[in-house]
Amino acid sequence: MTPQPLDYNAWKFWLDIAQLIGLIVIGLYTWWANREKVNSKRFKTLETKVGDRVTKVALDAIEKEREERCERHRERTGSIEGEMKGFKADLKHLPTKDDIGRVHARMDTVASEIDQAVGELRATTRQVNLVLESLLQRDKR
Repeated sequence: MTPQPLDYNAWKFWLDIAQLIGLIVIGLYTWWANREKVNSKRFKTLETKVGDRVTKVALDAIEKEREERCERHRERTGSIEGEMKGFKADLKHLPTKDDIGRVHARMDTVASEIDQAVGELRATTRQVNLVLESLLQRDKR
């Protein structure tokens, strides 16, 4: 029996097949591992979001506080509206610009009449003083 020569072509074929199978296995492993990483990252993100959400009790407390603030705001708004109605009623009774203009004109008239009366009083005072002087001088003679 003589040893048969090695068929390198056959060995090369089977080595190529083994490499192909190895590459397919490595590719599948890589795809699976990356898929697991992505899924794990998604779950961690989802867990974080769910953990950050407000609980039902906290949400009820926030809602109650908001309603209390809204009620206080409604009360304040109602009281302010009532005050505004009072102001509007008071404004109706205030004099208008024309009314104030008429009052100003009348005051100007009164002031001029007072000035005239003061002038006349001064003249009267001067005349009385002159009469008194003349009487005093007549008595001296």
